[in-house]
Amino acid sequence: MNILTLSCKATEYNGFPKITVLLDHKVFSEVGISTELFDILIPLDNTRSKKCLQLHRHGKTDQNVLVDSQGKIIQDQTLEILQIKIDDISIPNFLIYANSQFEFDNQCHPSSCFIGPNGLWTFKFYTPIIEYILDERILHEAKYNQDYLFDWSHKLGPNSVNTITTKLDSLFEKISNML
Repeated sequence: MNILTLSCKATEYNGFPKITVLLDHKVFSEVGISTELFDILIPLDNTRSKKCLQLHRHGKTDQNVLVDSQGKIIQDQTLEILQIKIDDISIPNFLIYANSQFEFDNQCHPSSCFIGPNGLWTFKFYTPIIEYILDERILHEAKYNQDYLFDWSHKLGPNSVNTITTKLDSLFEKISNML
């Protein structure tokens, strides 16, 4: 089991934002925000599957934003995802931005971790998440460097982590069957 942590910052104006956390489109929890900085902890199992984490921002009204006569926002109630960690290790930003978006009023803002209006922030990934992060990092690096193609290279290529993990699982199964 791994713990996914969303480190967030809330800006209060006539109250703090209200959010519902959904995991795979099912309500995981209602978050009662009462401080500027807070964490949301989500346990993840290690079964191989596609996951969808969502923060549903709701309940914001005109009372939660102050606008001047020219339409410029002076004060606003907002929410921002500052960092995502797995077991206290930061997930690389490129992975967060590549797999997240914020949707509101029929608009979609890819790579956004800032939530102003009522809407739905989504982060998609796979479990086991550590394998997924390692494979995605290797794929990202392979775009810029193909050293892994050479026999003498010590670098891992795309899908290496999954391949190695599958071989290890097979080896452990064979050993268990021999005992």
